[in-house]
Amino acid sequence: MAMPNKPLKGTPEFQALKACHMNLIYTIPTDDVLHQLFEKGVIPVDLLVGQGVAVPFERAKNEKLLLQIYSGTLGDFYTFLSVLCSKNCVNKQPSIRLKEELLKRGIDVEKSRTDPYKEMRVEPSEVYVWGSKRNLLLAADEKNPLEPNKSKLLENLDPSDIACGYDSLFVVSRNGGIFACGKGHMGCLGLGNCDDVNVPRQIPQLLPVMVTTVAIHPGGRHAMALTAEGKVYSWGCGDRGQLGHGNTLGYLDPTLIDELKSKEVTKIACGAMHSIAVLSDGKIFSWGDGSNGALGHGNNLAQLLPKKIMSLNGKHIMAVACGECYTIAVAGDDVWSWGLGGNGELGYGVEMPSYYMPTKIEALFFKGITNVACGYATSFAVSANGKVWAWGSGDRFRLGLGNEKVIVKPRQIQGDLKGKKIKRVVASLFHALAIDENGQVYIWGSQEIGPVGNDEDAVNKQPKSFNLVNKKMSNIACGNEISIAWT
Repeated sequence: MAMPNKPLKGTPEFQALKACHMNLIYTIPTDDVLHQLFEKGVIPVDLLVGQGVAVPFERAKNEKLLLQIYSGTLGDFYTFLSVLCSKNCVNKQPSIRLKEELLKRGIDVEKSRTDPYKEMRVEPSEVYVWGSKRNLLLAADEKNPLEPNKSKLLENLDPSDIACGYDSLFVVSRNGGIFACGKGHMGCLGLGNCDDVNVPRQIPQLLPVMVTTVAIHPGGRHAMALTAEGKVYSWGCGDRGQLGHGNTLGYLDPTLIDELKSKEVTKIACGAMHSIAVLSDGKIFSWGDGSNGALGHGNNLAQLLPKKIMSLNGKHIMAVACGECYTIAVAGDDVWSWGLGGNGELGYGVEMPSYYMPTKIEALFFKGITNVACGYATSFAVSANGKVWAWGSGDRFRLGLGNEKVIVKPRQIQGDLKGKKIKRVVASLFHALAIDENGQVYIWGSQEIGPVGNDEDAVNKQPKSFNLVNKKMSNIACGNEISIAWT
């Protein structure tokens, strides 16, 4: 019996689908079909938003779009096909022919289907947003944007990843669609223009691919998207070569980075004007503005195309994060950093203007660091056992260490994080969030982003647990004056 949660790719069903060569057009022409699929959680959000746009299978021979159409599992495939076969719509006859082709191959759709609705059903996400820019970015009209409120706009997108720029917001849905809203300055939303948008819109240029991750720096004007096949697209401001297309032009639409298309990228990160990609074999590439050694190539030259950081050759990079003009990477038991370091953000124990080559952060050696995060001159590291270290500029208490000092050497954060196993930290310009293994959210830094504390100076000097209606959160994101947590 077929397993509904098994990925469609590589199955006999998938081979039959490719073999049919039919001009299937999986738009949803009738309201009842649309309603049924959406209510059951089967139809991908991008198809819901883009209904009426024909997608012939001549354009869908690559596996990515097929996976996107069927949400990636056998259960979705069987459900979608069965519903279309039973409805009086334009797709009925092609779908019946596909069922017949499957039967020839010994696959009975109805028997294989069991009850995919029951087995595939995933609880819909609950998304909470707060901060002074919430109303601006999401067309919200709550009287107090600083108080956490559920965002139906974001919940309908079923997010798996969210990233925030200075005044922009990107959402990757579980089915691989990507949506953008906010200020469109320099085309940073990837929507083909420079218009401002206060309702999330799907990025049309990325419809044919399945996006897994989006990256943008809290102070940046360019963004990147990583697909399930390990390809990278970039868009927005490119005046320092940060888009990786071999020039200093800006791009209004996401454009594939050709220099990386033959490689399998697994991680991406954006600084304010530089970019990073890590390959499946652990190699790391950088490009864009090389000022203060931000690229790790030993100079301050701009790099218009992705270039391997040779001094880290032989190291397997497991995690990476970019500050405004510096980078931190994790390889085995070592944590490396390079670039601008005037506020101690490189973690070497001394204040130096810049380091042009990757250098080990000795204080983190053998601490079991698994991931890192950077804000604006602030750096964080999380270990496998859930401890968190911070260093850099303590202005507005954004390090969570209880003071506003410049910290040049990593220090372990206490406060409400003490004794907790933290999974992830995210940081913006003047605040940061953490989430623990139980889904509890912690917050520290400036009051501008919302209720971070009850002190008269309206800041959390150290992390404070943040009760979101007793819900267990699964992930967090933050940007300039906005914070997001979702289940």
